[in-house]
Amino acid sequence: MYEMIPTGFKTQKRLFIGAILAAFYLSATPVYAQESARNEAQKTAELLKEYTLETGQPQSMAELLAVARAHSPDWQAAKMRVTRGDAAIAGAAPFQPYNPEVDGSLGLSLNEAEVSKFEIMLSQRVDIFGQRARLIEAARLKKKALQAAENRVALQATQRVRRDFELGLIGRERLRVEHEILAFTQELFDIAKRRYEAGEEPRASLVIAQAELARARQELVAVWVDYRNALHTLAENIGWQGDTPPQPTGELEAREPLPDNARLLEQAFAQDLELVALNLELDAARAELAAAERSAWPDPRFGIGYERETRGAMPAENTLHFAIGVPIPLWNLNQGEVAEAHAKINIARQAVENRKRNLRNQLLKHADRVRGAHKQVELFEEEVLPALTAQLEMLQAGFELGDISMLDVMNARDRLLAVQRQSLDVREEYLLADSQLRELLGLTPNANTGETP
Repeated sequence: MYEMIPTGFKTQKRLFIGAILAAFYLSATPVYAQESARNEAQKTAELLKEYTLETGQPQSMAELLAVARAHSPDWQAAKMRVTRGDAAIAGAAPFQPYNPEVDGSLGLSLNEAEVSKFEIMLSQRVDIFGQRARLIEAARLKKKALQAAENRVALQATQRVRRDFELGLIGRERLRVEHEILAFTQELFDIAKRRYEAGEEPRASLVIAQAELARARQELVAVWVDYRNALHTLAENIGWQGDTPPQPTGELEAREPLPDNARLLEQAFAQDLELVALNLELDAARAELAAAERSAWPDPRFGIGYERETRGAMPAENTLHFAIGVPIPLWNLNQGEVAEAHAKINIARQAVENRKRNLRNQLLKHADRVRGAHKQVELFEEEVLPALTAQLEMLQAGFELGDISMLDVMNARDRLLAVQRQSLDVREEYLLADSQLRELLGLTPNANTGETP
């Protein structure tokens, strides 16, 4: 997966060019090495103090999860979207979808006959076919779909916290490696300086060691900047309020071996929160179709009226009458809403099918990534790194005794550094793949411990 860097060749080329330049420069300034070497240890100490491992506010995973739960922008937005479901339920809740109507009229005769007429009518359209119940059911399913979407966003947010937390720990480990490399290079420079002063090493070796020391300082600063950027990204994702970014503290969570793919697929299809949300959206679309089709049915209108009519000196005539009316569903059958509901069903059904296909492929892909990266991590930690570390220690001791050249030591140092970086890259790949796999399986970090099942 990762190609080994030919660090030996690069180091030889760099040292060769450096030796030529150093020899040319030192021939003109013979006291250069003695004067410039005095401040190297101080420079290194000041740099290590400034670009320290402790660069943020220490936070455990449980503490970061609590902050994300309260302030994560995506999570808070998802919570607000759920209120749309409450609004839909409130809109469908009234006892009747129609308000009562009052009509009145007053008539006076325009001829010589003293005739007057007063009439008032109270009427109400009545839902007698259960449209209200269908609207309430559609609203409830819509809220369930929004809640499922919130749960999915919450899972993504918590998995992102867990991922950023562990990437922060890896970033800290990268910085620790650069600290060790800088300390080692400083020690190598000190050895070269002592051997040069004793007449056992040429000036070029001292200047080259000094150049390698400067390069180690630069690489430490670059890694520190990347580490700080990772902490700021974590702060942004959880909605952190402080001026100093959070710094993950703790250890990387131990992983259990993955079960076989059949069990993983079974668990994913049962617990994938995106699939759950899509199925609920499909149910809500079907409920909307039922409500839209029902709204095409005519709702009868019932009314009761009072009429009073007077004719000259004759006694007034009072009349109480009842009325009923039924709309004729001839032109408007609510075709627009019905067609829209059918389209929503087709879109939701296709989204469910797409998710099922993608879920299988994504799960198998991430499971392979997790297993492959886990094996590489084991090989790096159990075989490769211990061997290279032991080799570098022996070469350093040999260089101090004059048995080994600086070129051999720097080659070994570069090989170890390259392998350490590759090891951290592989661990990072493992954590990213594992995070994506756990999201597909619907696994959420525990709110108290931060650990996942």
